[in-house]
Amino acid sequence: MTKTLDTGTTVTNEVRDKSKDYWTAETERAVKDFLNLDVVFLERKLDNYLKERGELDETIDDGYVAELEYRIEKAYSPEVQQKKELIFRKEIEKPLYRLVENIIFTYKLISHDVDVKTLQKLCVTHLYLKFANFNPDKGAKSYSYYGTIAKHYLQNRKKDLDDLKSVNLSWDDHKEEAESKENYEIDAPNEKNEVYEFFQYIIDEFEDEVEKADMSENDLKVINAILVVFDDRDNFADKNRATIHDRIREEARLEKREVSYSLGRIKKRYEQKKIEYIRKKDA
Repeated sequence: MTKTLDTGTTVTNEVRDKSKDYWTAETERAVKDFLNLDVVFLERKLDNYLKERGELDETIDDGYVAELEYRIEKAYSPEVQQKKELIFRKEIEKPLYRLVENIIFTYKLISHDVDVKTLQKLCVTHLYLKFANFNPDKGAKSYSYYGTIAKHYLQNRKKDLDDLKSVNLSWDDHKEEAESKENYEIDAPNEKNEVYEFFQYIIDEFEDEVEKADMSENDLKVINAILVVFDDRDNFADKNRATIHDRIREEARLEKREVSYSLGRIKKRYEQKKIEYIRKKDA
């Protein structure tokens, strides 16, 4: 079954499927292989190691430092750069395009200024520039990390375009809508707006947490699942706690006890973020 979008692009249900079958264990391995040949990633790895040791003198007698320095020097060679680009084109590029495509359709981030293929290309180019920011040594999965980066990019791009479009629209075309909104703000309680503002703050903060990739794989899965539920919060507003918990477990593809353990840790982060939000509001 196919569906034609306003952009003129025809997509199948398979493309819009949330299945991660296209991002396999081989893709994860290829990402690691690529990064281990990347100059920026290796230099950052060396810098972090030296900072963790508290020794900024690169002449220290350390076998690991010497190994990293050798790999960095070798990574500059045309042979290694060609090998790295071959890994990207053959094993990473296609899954990356699929990842971006799924995010575009899942979160309805189609842009009115370019077609879907161009939007994909722009996003993948952005991801390529950010590729070395991911650190597989922390145990996180590249799928979650690059997915979050892509979603941020697409959301921010769409917001900027929507804001620009809004500025260019005439007052007469949207006078009725503006007056309706004004009346709503007068008549409706501010509490509802504040709740949505708080939700958005928590979503942004959790997405930043995922982007840092400094937590366990299960915690990342659960946070990503929570973000999916948050995005669909209107459909879950009247659901009980058990139903929401089941939805998170289904999205994370984890056992109930695994989700409970992660939620316990995530709740602590949530409480910290809530305190930060209250402080910022009161400031």
